[in-house]
Amino acid sequence: MLGNLIAYGKKIIVPITIVSALACGQVAAQDQSGPIKIVVTGITDADFIANVYGTFLEKQGFKVERVKADYAAQFVGLEAGDL
Repeated sequence: MLGNLIAYGKKIIVPITIVSALACGQVAAQDQSGPIKIVVTGITDADFIANVYGTFLEKQGFKVERVKADYAAQFVGLEAGDL
């Protein structure tokens, strides 16, 4: 039961993190010439959402770079400003 709850929590936290990162990245893209970086973690449902957002941003004219990162490492990369 606890394992299912933890797995469900991860499925919710990852998309929320991605949406938050995209919201910040979209503002930063207006100030910088570099691409918006979207994290791909290998978690199927989160990667699906990340690819949907990435495709949408590309259609809006933004440069998008998909970066592979471990689930835990993505938070370190976000904090450091690398992702």
